[in-house]
Amino acid sequence: MSVILEDDAAALKEILAEEMHGEVTILLFVKSGDSSSEDARKLLEEVSSFSDKIKLQIYDFKSQKFQKYGIARAPAVTLLGKEDYNIRYYGVPFEQEFETLTEWLIRVTKGSAELEDGTMRALRELGEEKKLTVLVTYVCPQCPLVAQLAMRFAMACDKVRVDVIDIFEFPEVKEDFPVLISTPKVFVGSRTLTGSRGGDEASLLELIKTKEVTE
Repeated sequence: MSVILEDDAAALKEILAEEMHGEVTILLFVKSGDSSSEDARKLLEEVSSFSDKIKLQIYDFKSQKFQKYGIARAPAVTLLGKEDYNIRYYGVPFEQEFETLTEWLIRVTKGSAELEDGTMRALRELGEEKKLTVLVTYVCPQCPLVAQLAMRFAMACDKVRVDVIDIFEFPEVKEDFPVLISTPKVFVGSRTLTGSRGGDEASLLELIKTKEVTE
């Protein structure tokens, strides 16, 4: 049984055919017997069947690939184009977050972040590595924009790493952050942006560059 509706599948096949510029490998990390892992497997097997430019590799929790790619929990997804852009998605990217997956697939094949010139210059001048944690839910309509922008920052700068985490799937991550959680939310350490401001280049760049705690 198909996971993606017929009309949506047809539209996605057309988009991928027109906009993918090269090959991409989806790495899916799963746990045996886990229902969310099985949902992710079904979804990504279907997506990978839509284009011969998409390759899917699936690794079980016991695989050394978990350690190699720094995977903390499952299900998890990362995409490899010409390189690993240090982006990890934790959860099942369906409903609203399917948009994030689609955009991510296309952008990785292009290898282009498409950020403003000033943003690119500032990212090149970063003196230290930055870890962005983007908290989302698959029912949140604002979350894809914020997640996609964070991913573009990681693509533009190898000092930026991004974890996108669905807090419906992993509610325990709320214990790791110091404020009441609503989505979307972007953290760099204890500093945070909330809501639609996280989808603005200038605001996200300011968050990354700021050294003092602003909470």
